Amino acid sequence: MLLSALADDTTPVGVRASAAGALGALRHAAAAPLLAALATDEEQPGTLRAHAVRALGSIGVLDTLPVVLACARSPHEAVRRRAVVALGAFPVPEAARALEKFVTPGAEPDLARAAVQALRKFGCLALPVLVRLAADADGLPEDAGHRLVEALAAHPGTEATGALLGLATAPPPDRRDESTYAISSERRLSRSPPAQEVASLALVERGSARDLTPLTALLGPDTWFGAHEPAIQALLRIGTEEAYEHLLAFCYGTKHFYPWHVGALDAVAAARGIRLGP
Repeated sequence: MLLSALADDTTPVGVRASAAGALGALRHAAAAPLLAALATDEEQPGTLRAHAVRALGSIGVLDTLPVVLACARSPHEAVRRRAVVALGAFPVPEAARALEKFVTPGAEPDLARAAVQALRKFGCLALPVLVRLAADADGLPEDAGHRLVEALAAHPGTEATGALLGLATAPPPDRRDESTYAISSERRLSRSPPAQEVASLALVERGSARDLTPLTALLGPDTWFGAHEPAIQALLRIGTEEAYEHLLAFCYGTKHFYPWHVGALDAVAAARGIRLGP
């Protein structure tokens, strides 16, 4: 019945679109050829085509990947957006490469966010793509930058950590040409790009006694101020002499002490059995 309604051009568009959605929800593989034909038929209403390509993503028959890729290049906004989301159901290199093209500076924000979200479903297959995107993340829509960080944070290896470090320690855009932008250190720190902030907080969870690099990198002179306290607290939790030395070097080099600086120094002193005060 659903297939008949979908195939009948005399059926109201809303009913056909609902039928496409229902077939997708049921993952009815036998409907894939009809849905593919509708998705690529430019004489069909855009709403119906968008529902058809969305259903193809729900069903995930690999033979329909070329159709979804073609729809991702459609001039129709709704069809294009649904196709990018649908590509997340095809964890193969061809789909990953296609999604990468939607995550570029100046890209449509909705498509960039959807592409990163789709890549996250690919697991390890997407890691090389995510690393490349992190290396050229300037100008990404804010939400896309956030989702890129989340996708990288889901990978525990050193490659993902390196990409997160690159995002966390990248200077804000207005620092890259000091001859054009002469601004104070405080202003630089307050204007860190959102991806830098999110990446910094993600790195706090990755430092270990064996590898302190993520945490110590967050204490550099041009890093986001908001990451300093969480990084110091993480070093205290690790509690090795090496961690303490990095903590002390940072605190002794700071110009303005906050209560958390004092608390960290007190904690190190207590751990070393040093009595402070009378």
